[in-house]
Amino acid sequence: MQDVGVISAPDVVSIELGSLRGELEADRGTRYTVDLSGRVDGRWLRAFRSLQQSADIYGRYRLEADGRSISFRTQAGDGSDQVIVLIEQLVELVRSVESASGAASV
Repeated sequence: MQDVGVISAPDVVSIELGSLRGELEADRGTRYTVDLSGRVDGRWLRAFRSLQQSADIYGRYRLEADGRSISFRTQAGDGSDQVIVLIEQLVELVRSVESASGAASV
């Protein structure tokens, strides 16, 4: 599996792209889930929520209750190009959260 993150360290949160999985939902499209690696702590979670509130583009991403994965949905009929765009936006979101939560710890 390939991880996408700022740097490779145990506490850095990154996306495990190889874990991407999709689940068809009747008449609702597809729900995709991707696993996170690294430590999702309170600081990271606050930065995640803050960025979601400040940019509508990130509103469709949901951190799962276990804190180990993020999900998003596509509409029925959306093609693979749309999924790629959403993954790219998610990568940017996680990188931005990591930067924001790291800066807060300095």
